[in-house]
Amino acid sequence: MIGVAAARELFAFNDWGRDGLLALAAPLSDRQLDQPFAMGAGSLRATLQHHYGAERAWAQRTDTPGAAMLPRADTLTAVADLTRAAQALADARRAWLATVSDGDLRRDVAYADRDAKTQTNALGDILLHVCNHGVHHRAQAVNMLRHIGAALPKPGVDYIFMRIEQFAAMPPCPPPPLDLESVRTYYAYADWARERVHAAAASLSDAQLDRPFEIGMGSVRATLAHIRNAEQWWLENWTRGPGRLFPISDARVPVTKLTALFDETRAARDRFFDGLGDADLLRPTTATPRPADYRTFPLGVTMLQLCCHGTHHRAQVLNMFRQLGAPVPALDYISMLREQRPAH
Repeated sequence: MIGVAAARELFAFNDWGRDGLLALAAPLSDRQLDQPFAMGAGSLRATLQHHYGAERAWAQRTDTPGAAMLPRADTLTAVADLTRAAQALADARRAWLATVSDGDLRRDVAYADRDAKTQTNALGDILLHVCNHGVHHRAQAVNMLRHIGAALPKPGVDYIFMRIEQFAAMPPCPPPPLDLESVRTYYAYADWARERVHAAAASLSDAQLDRPFEIGMGSVRATLAHIRNAEQWWLENWTRGPGRLFPISDARVPVTKLTALFDETRAARDRFFDGLGDADLLRPTTATPRPADYRTFPLGVTMLQLCCHGTHHRAQVLNMFRQLGAPVPALDYISMLREQRPAH
């Protein structure tokens, strides 16, 4: 189960990433905002509306004070109006989260889904779903910005970039008080989602795996390899210290081998987690992404970064699957919960 400190940190990231995209969307023309895409909700405007609409719907389901009074997403066509509503929702949620305890996150929330069926999930699971859902759709929005020739987020929309920005604005930036159970919860989802994506990729031909895309790392294979490389590289930084540059992906690695490599990394990561306690997540971890570029972060921050990073790039892989005509697995966190523990 996710803890309240992790929920607050993930929503801080959610709000930072969403506000950055809305700011970049604000000067765009209606033609750019409504250009059709075979990804996300179908256009940049629709994807930004969906991002807010999903947050508002879940806030209502969890009885976040004031959420029901905010405008519905389908009534907000101007980016300025959408921005005001999204920020008002974030303010209401932030105030509410300040009153929530770890124990509160374990209570069950019953709600009607889009098919009017009654579902039940723990409050903490719902909050993690909302944050992960935002990461997924922000990845799509960034790709849309690129295709319409708009400005892109600099240096990007990764969680770790938020922490770098916060540290630059107000050093020393206090580390978030994360807990190991929250980290393990998010990694359990990441492992499940990765397995589903690898299973779908295993049915593709080499031509499909290597078809060029202006998405992610340029192809399905390269993007999947990049996700694994990031996990292995951070694991080596955690266990052996800095000094290894971020690896270059093997351009021809078979999916079966990539899956085996991922399984090895996961097993080693889980053994590393077994030796940790919550206090260890605050200790400094240094990495060398480029020559002579040393970056130091709290260990827990790098772990949260990897989970969000994987969700971001898997969203891009799903877009590639869609354009290849391949099966597109459902990867929502809530989908995993319903698959593993069907709602009553």
